[in-house]
Amino acid sequence: MCARKTTGPAAVIERKARLLFLEKGFAKTSYQDIAKVCGVEKTNVQKHFPHKDLFIDHFFEDLLDYSDEFFAKRDMLPNDYYQALYLVGQIHFAFLLSTPELRRLTLDIVSDRKLTEAMISQDVSWATKYLEGFSLEEQQTFSDNVAVVMGGMYELLYRKLSADGSLDPEAFQQLAMNLFVFVQGIPASDAGERFPADLLSPDDFAEAVAFLTERMF
Repeated sequence: MCARKTTGPAAVIERKARLLFLEKGFAKTSYQDIAKVCGVEKTNVQKHFPHKDLFIDHFFEDLLDYSDEFFAKRDMLPNDYYQALYLVGQIHFAFLLSTPELRRLTLDIVSDRKLTEAMISQDVSWATKYLEGFSLEEQQTFSDNVAVVMGGMYELLYRKLSADGSLDPEAFQQLAMNLFVFVQGIPASDAGERFPADLLSPDDFAEAVAFLTERMF
C-alpha cells in the first residue's frame, strides 16, 4: 500500500474534518460544514474527497499504520505474528473507545453497513501483510477469519453503543482475542501463554492512546 501524503491542502482538510467528526459525528457533518471550518469552498473539499466515505477509509488506514508505528518505534512487535495482531488489535479498540466523542464517532461508523464493510476490508488488508511465506490457501483462510472476527466485533460495538453506551474496553478486547483464537483453531492450552492479559500494561495502553490521538488529530 502506497503511503498517502500527510501534508498539503488535502491533509489540512482531513485533519480539520476529523475534529469536526468528533464534535458533531460523521453522519451529521456535511461537506459544507467541513468547507466552513477549513475556510474554503465546498467544491474544494469535494475535489480532494469526492466521496465523503473517503474520510473514514483514510481514518482507519491511518489508525492501523500508526498502531504499527507505535510498536515499531518501541521495538515491541513480537516475531509471533498472532501476538503482533493481538497487540495492535488491543490498542485499536482501546483508542476507539477511549473518549465519549470517539465512541460516538465509532457508533456512527458501525451503524452504516458500507462504512463497516470498508473497515473490515482495511483490517483484512492490514492483517495479511503479516503472512509472508504462507500459501494462498492459508492466506485466504486467515483473511476470512479476520473478516469474521472483526465483523462480529463491530456488530457487537453497534449493539452496545447504540443501547446505552456501556462497554468495558478490556472485556471487549479480550472477547475479540478469544474469538480470533477460536476461529484460527489455536489450542486453548497455547492461548493463555501466547496471549496473556497483561501483555500490555496500563501505562502501555495510555501511551498508545495518547500517541494515536496525537497522530490522528
